[in-house]
Formats: sequence, structure tokens, C-alpha cells
Amino acid sequence: MNNSRLSIIVIAGLVFIGLGMSVFTVGERELAIKLQVGKMVASSYEPGLHFKIPVIQTVRKFPSQILKIDDAPQRVFTLERTAMTVDYFVMWRIVEEGPFYTSTGGLHEVAMDRLREIIKNSIVTEFGKRTIQEAISVERVELMQDMLLNAAETARGLGIEVVDFRVKQVEFIADVRDSVYKQMREERALVAAETRAEGREGSELIRSTADKNRTILLANAYRDGQI
Repeated sequence: MNNSRLSIIVIAGLVFIGLGMSVFTVGERELAIKLQVGKMVASSYEPGLHFKIPVIQTVRKFPSQILKIDDAPQRVFTLERTAMTVDYFVMWRIVEEGPFYTSTGGLHEVAMDRLREIIKNSIVTEFGKRTIQEAISVERVELMQDMLLNAAETARGLGIEVVDFRVKQVEFIADVRDSVYKQMREERALVAAETRAEGREGSELIRSTADKNRTILLANAYRDGQI
């Protein structure tokens, strides 16, 4: 009797362990894939409870929340071949666990390295298309949008979504900073001088018109007084 009871307990324990090894859960902020003998056999699991074959099948999980890359500034060259450094940050997340696993082996470090290269190439390409003025003026919004689109398109092949791509600061290399700022001051002074000249011409035209009208009015008044 004792042996039978022990056998039942052992069998029940094995069944319990087997059931425990046959289920897995996917959280709200997780993505998961199922592997069989090292090959992916299933993905795109909804949050909740799921089943797998014990021992033969394993599960890999990845975070789905937004992550951040905030590396050291990147050195680039503008259209005029002027050197500058670009300080930036990127927000990203894994959106397709299948392509992410096949392209990176499911390794976060590999994904970060691949994404960094994509980002740096996007920065170099987009700044290289623009002049200094375009890179530091209000057109920077368009610049960031182009960098985002460029990086997002390439990163999609890794199962990654680039959520945001921002330029925090643009700095000129020390040996060209003074000459660039001098050129900018001269250009602003030229624009201001042209504006003042146009203002003077406008004022002179107004005064000339007023004097002409005044002369006509006086002549008409004198004529009417002679009648």
C-alpha cells in the first residue's frame, strides 16, 4: 500500500512538473518566439498563457517597451565640407520578434550595434546634403524628419521601429567655429542693411508722394480762390 501511494505521488509530481514545463506566459510588455532544436517555429504571441513541448521546445522573450540610445556626439561634414559634431538621441523598440531574432540572434547588444551604425549613416548622409545654414536653422526640423525616415526604413528589416530621432546640439569644430560665426554675422549684417535701405526708399517715396499731393491741393485751392 505504501509503495502504491508513493507511486501515485511520484506520478502526480511528474505530471505536475510536466505541465509546468509545458506552459509559458507572455506579459503585456513582452514579445516571444518558440524555438525547436534552435529553429524558430512560432512567434507573434498575444499576452497570456501558451503551451510548448517540454525539453524539445524553448521560448525566448524580448522587451517591447521603448528603449533609448544616447551615445557620444557624431562627427559629420556639411555640403561645404565643414566639420561639425552632432549630439543626438534615438528612441526605439522591438516590434517584430521574428525578424529581430533572425537578424540579431535575439541579442540586445548586437541589435544596439546594428542600430548605431544605421543611425550614424543616416546622420552623415543627411548632414552631407545640407549647407551649414540649413543644418543649424529652422530647417533642422526637416533634417530630423529625414534622418528619422532614413533610419526607420533600414531598421525595419531588423524588426525594430525607430520611434524618435532628435538632434540635441550641433557644434562646429574649434578650428572652423570662428570663421563660420564671422560669416554668419556678416550675412546677417548685410540682410539688416538691405532692410534699412528698403525702409529708407519706402520713406522717401511716401514723402515724395505726400509733397506732390500737397502741391496739387495748394494749386487747386489757389485756382479756386481766383474764380
